[in-house]
Amino acid sequence: MGLVDEFVKNYTKSCTAETTYTVTLKWDKIDDAYRRILSKGKVISKMPMLTRVVYEGVEITLFRTGKMVIKKLGDRDIREFLENLLSDSG
Repeated sequence: MGLVDEFVKNYTKSCTAETTYTVTLKWDKIDDAYRRILSKGKVISKMPMLTRVVYEGVEITLFRTGKMVIKKLGDRDIREFLENLLSDSG
């Protein structure tokens, strides 16, 4: 079982010009996922309900509800990107 299966409930690709995905994290993994993502990405804005991060040139909006919006992924594989993003190594 990979990290995507461990942390992610589901993800869907949006019908937009940019490659955008909406990701729903598993409820019991939200805090651990946020810790991992924030340790890797550069925080560009932080508000009570959401945090915006850039990781490897990709914009990620983290919502406290366990949703993430991943923008500008390009032609990269979403599962591979999430595996790298959620890995514990910095």
